[in-house]
Amino acid sequence: MVTVLRPSAAPRWFNCTKSVELSKGLPDLAGEDAVQGTVAHALLEQCLSNGEVDANDYVGQKVVLDVDGGYVPEIQADIKDGKLERVFTADHVSSVNVALDTVWQVLKPEDHLFVEKKIDCLPEVSGPVGAFVSKGTPDVRLHVLTDGVLWVFDLKHGFVLVEPDSEQLLVYAAGAFKAACDDGHVPNTVKTVIIQPRAPHPEGQVRTHTMSA
Repeated sequence: MVTVLRPSAAPRWFNCTKSVELSKGLPDLAGEDAVQGTVAHALLEQCLSNGEVDANDYVGQKVVLDVDGGYVPEIQADIKDGKLERVFTADHVSSVNVALDTVWQVLKPEDHLFVEKKIDCLPEVSGPVGAFVSKGTPDVRLHVLTDGVLWVFDLKHGFVLVEPDSEQLLVYAAGAFKAACDDGHVPNTVKTVIIQPRAPHPEGQVRTHTMSA
């Protein structure tokens, strides 16, 4: 059996490899904060897919999320047939507008834009305690064909600070680089961007880490 390592848990398994084995079978239940982050990501995906420059018209609209369990009981009680209903709020729109501005400033007509597309982040590795692989879904990845830059954007709707060179973003970058190469576009530079409109940081709401490929 192959264990799938979530990029969101990369800070843990980067720094304590034994945690992968020890945490098997333990509950990892998401709360309302995680749901609100998913709502913000759903709004970002919809706006980017529709080519919209802002999300202002979505305030108050309902959104139905496809979920597969793994939530605390009070949220689990709201799930009906794998669906969870929430409403886009002004907070969601404010966060998403920052993300939209960030992505649209970079995007050119000839670029390849991928929104919420699952990728293989790390190849399968076998060890004494079993086989492991990492799969994940970056919010946005962008293959800039004109100058060979690969961008990976991650919107964080919460208040916990995350840096653009965090373990999660590095795992996403590895998977995005492989995906770009598989598509025949070999980047010369990789930029990981963290977008945190609600988490004050001395370097601002949008921060970028640049790596040579």
